[in-house]
Amino acid sequence: NDGAVCLIVRRADKARDLAQVPVDVAGWSWAKIKQDKLHTMVREQLRPQLRQAGAEALAMAGVSLADVKHFEGYDASSFHLINQIEGLGFAAPGTGLAFCRDGQMTVGGRIPTNTSGGNLSQAYMQGWSQVAEAVRQLRHSAGTYQVPGIEVSMTNLAQ
Repeated sequence: NDGAVCLIVRRADKARDLAQVPVDVAGWSWAKIKQDKLHTMVREQLRPQLRQAGAEALAMAGVSLADVKHFEGYDASSFHLINQIEGLGFAAPGTGLAFCRDGQMTVGGRIPTNTSGGNLSQAYMQGWSQVAEAVRQLRHSAGTYQVPGIEVSMTNLAQ
């Protein structure tokens, strides 16, 4: 596919007077696979890394998982997205597929997920289009797919 994403990161005090509403990056983290990659990806489904990075990012932002009203995840395949939903704690391990089937990942569900379509249905931009969608959601400019009353969104570029 063809596409482009541009994200401009600027100090908050310098962004206040811009034409677009600024969106704060309040927390971030990353986690590394510390042992056999195949074991970690297949057996543990990256859950220890997702749990660690998610907890660190939320703590840095001063919010809890319950505050997150929108999620944009890296979805090179649908299985990756289910792993993230479970690994971050939006759904209990082993229940992510049912969570999705029950509509909990749609606008109006428990945690609207990849509202612009993600890599699988919008464009494969290595997860950067998901970051742009989180910005649109937080600016309340996502149109038909806008999550009502959103103040906190979370993205994940797990690969």
